[in-house]
Amino acid sequence: MALDAEPSDCTLISVSSEEMFVAADAGVQAIGVVTKHGKRKHLAGVGGSVAVSSMHQLAEALTTVSITNAPETPPQPFSR
Repeated sequence: MALDAEPSDCTLISVSSEEMFVAADAGVQAIGVVTKHGKRKHLAGVGGSVAVSSMHQLAEALTTVSITNAPETPPQPFSR
């Protein structure tokens, strides 16, 4: 089922630097989550992405990510 969303309306959350590059190539906003095995320098700045190292920072990043095409009406709950 298609989500009817443009890539620029989406945000990828990842711990993988490779996925950050894929998101940038696809025009998807990305937030990198730094782990004990990942490095901030490999996640931040790829295609304008940001990197966070805590759930608090992730929540802040999600609330400040720009929305390019905000829906005019609120989304409806999913039903089958």
